[in-house]
Amino acid sequence: MKVLEAKNIDDALAECRKFRDDLKELQFQKIKASEEKITPVLLVDCIDDFMAFIKDEGVADHEKGYRTQREINRHERSLIAFCVALEKNGENSKTIQFNQITKKMVGYFYTYLLETRQFKNKTYNHYRAYLLRFSNYIIKEYKLNCDNNIATLKKRPVDEDPRGIRLGAFLKILDHTKYENSFYKKKHEKNRTRNFYHDWLKTAFILGLYTGGRREEVVSMKWNGIKQSESGELTHIEVEHYKKARAKRNLLDKHVKIIKRVPINEDLFEFLMELGYEQKKGLDEYILAPESKASRTTMMDYVTMAFAAYYKALFPEAPLKFKHLRKTYTTTLFGKRGEKVIEDTDHEGMSILNESYIDQEMLMEMKRNQFKKFGKLFTQKL
Repeated sequence: MKVLEAKNIDDALAECRKFRDDLKELQFQKIKASEEKITPVLLVDCIDDFMAFIKDEGVADHEKGYRTQREINRHERSLIAFCVALEKNGENSKTIQFNQITKKMVGYFYTYLLETRQFKNKTYNHYRAYLLRFSNYIIKEYKLNCDNNIATLKKRPVDEDPRGIRLGAFLKILDHTKYENSFYKKKHEKNRTRNFYHDWLKTAFILGLYTGGRREEVVSMKWNGIKQSESGELTHIEVEHYKKARAKRNLLDKHVKIIKRVPINEDLFEFLMELGYEQKKGLDEYILAPESKASRTTMMDYVTMAFAAYYKALFPEAPLKFKHLRKTYTTTLFGKRGEKVIEDTDHEGMSILNESYIDQEMLMEMKRNQFKKFGKLFTQKL
């Protein structure tokens, strides 16, 4: 016997079918739910099962993903978007079985993302990846003998935009970094004006240029992470490699950190001296704004938001972001070190660097100018 939870005939019929299929699969025997997982049939049940897996609910310890809430939310948004796409095209997402998903239904999702939501290719690719992860999991976990029509979704090309930032533009950004240039309004707060200016923003921008660091690395660098050679020369800054750590989060001991070593070039050396290295060396204190009461996560958001806003205000025809400072650093380093840049930037090979990081036009400009001093990123002091 089973008491149905459905409130309408369609849901009741679907629930009955699932109950009948479950009974047949179990050969009408009673078993404890904790001993064996019952294969979900309906799409909505499959989604619930997958989201429980993503949240590590009932997952064996060695298979846990330890995903952040942000990553969990992204999976959920993709699955919701798939259901919405079905509903908008006359399908009842609550009664569709997983093995009834057709290529036509997958096409609804494709059109919904690109035409209705007007997502750019990069965002589309993210939604596609999360939906594909869902279908792969269900088919593999329950050994289903059905076509994975979701796998027919093709990844769309993305322009990685490996543009570097020229010195003149960067100097204008620094000059534009002022309180009076930092007012903005949030979309849902049309009557309220905010200001994102902080006196440490210029320092963050320069550290980003001189280290090629991602925003989380820039805000996390500490004075005691600066290392010296036996002769006392500053060689590099050690900072946690957050990107690699996230990729291996379920394989590392909790106290283990993956360290990234950032070379100290002449520009960075001089800047560290200006920031007070001689007085602060060895301190367990952030290089960037140790006095700030804001969390490092909040500071990361301010750094990227501010840089993008300043650049767009000055160069609206071709706006760039904070991440392009990393591309500038990599391009410059490649111009001087060649393929040794792989070691300096901790990448696996030149293919990803050529595709996403090296600005070929900037590289040609460098070759024409023929930098005279190896250690300098630019010939002009900031």
